Amino acid sequence: MESGEEHFSLADCSMTTARHYISYLIEFCFQWDISFMGKGLDRTDDIDRYLWACIKFKKCSLCGKPADIHHWDAIGMGNDRKTLDDSLHRKIALCREHHTEVHTIGRDSFGAKHKVYGIIFTED
Repeated sequence: MESGEEHFSLADCSMTTARHYISYLIEFCFQWDISFMGKGLDRTDDIDRYLWACIKFKKCSLCGKPADIHHWDAIGMGNDRKTLDDSLHRKIALCREHHTEVHTIGRDSFGAKHKVYGIIFTED
């Protein structure tokens, strides 16, 4: 398989194998622009990996639309976004609508409402 895993059957595989397979399918859908019926967030219990894939493929973590990266940890006034190393700042991928919402109701309220949070993104 493309994932590097041995062949397996969903009838008798471990929960870990099933979890990895679901994450693989979600990333495959993001990569090839295949939309989900309903929220992608509801399709997995590995939320960190889902949020990571959303950032990698720039898909909104809530609705799957094309997304920008929102800094969950504010960059702050006076910092130059072009030169600041934000690699240790938490981020989340959000479409314009949800990006506006997080700024309107605040990060903590947004996170509680939608059950999401920012993650530190690395390419691994």
